[in-house]
Amino acid sequence: MTTSLSFRPHSAPAPTSILVSQGAEAIVYIILSLSSINSFPGSSGNHLQQNTPCILKRRFRKSYRHPALDAKIIRSRTKGEVKAMEKCRKHGIVVPNIYHVDLKNGMDGCSIYMEQIHGTTVREFLQNYKDVNAEAKSPVASRSTTPVNSQTLSLAQYLGQTIFSLHLAGVIHGDLTTSNVMLRNPVVTSEKWTPELVLIDFGLASISSSEEDAAVDLFVLERAFVSTHPGSEQLVEEMYLGYQNGVEDAKATLKAGVVLKRLEAVRARGRKRECFG
Repeated sequence: MTTSLSFRPHSAPAPTSILVSQGAEAIVYIILSLSSINSFPGSSGNHLQQNTPCILKRRFRKSYRHPALDAKIIRSRTKGEVKAMEKCRKHGIVVPNIYHVDLKNGMDGCSIYMEQIHGTTVREFLQNYKDVNAEAKSPVASRSTTPVNSQTLSLAQYLGQTIFSLHLAGVIHGDLTTSNVMLRNPVVTSEKWTPELVLIDFGLASISSSEEDAAVDLFVLERAFVSTHPGSEQLVEEMYLGYQNGVEDAKATLKAGVVLKRLEAVRARGRKRECFG
């Protein structure tokens, strides 16, 4: 069953919706009440309660592309995103639940209805984290650099383990940044705090077992850390330790070592490009 929605990129899909973000490919809404979308399959109770909020991600048409080609691209990318998320769930990697996929015929855009993840992004967590001990020692320095302590190091290690599980499952995220990883429990309650991470935004994801692709995925995240979180070098190192030691399996550990070795070559190419354009 498909919905009867036919809204333009800048118009709200329902009166009870909130615009979250709009990128080059898609627009994202929070749908506060599914009762306003009568044709949604969950509104009859077979998937969701009517008052259950969810995320609507809709790829919209590009007027500069031929309509038939545009429809094919939109359908293909939407199906690829869903396939990557389903593969993650199959391998125990936490991603939002998918409630409904509306492919239509691709001519009027395609939509994914998925679980709304409550919490904060890893980016926001690191930028807003309050380290009382560090502030007492140096208030100015603690505000200008990313805090490094047992909690943030633990977060980095779990992040590395999660990404390795992703790559081991044969999924390349394609846009790994700290904004695309959600933290369900951002309130640190004790020294033994365990981060609950959820990967989001698989719009550029692909299915691949290539060590080169995995290394590029890591390099994108490394650059995101460097540009977004000053003084996070130790966290990046901890993330790679988590990546290499995340699975107690000889073959998996070997694969992680190969990917990290390939990462060195990717870094070298990146530095060369920066120097010579």
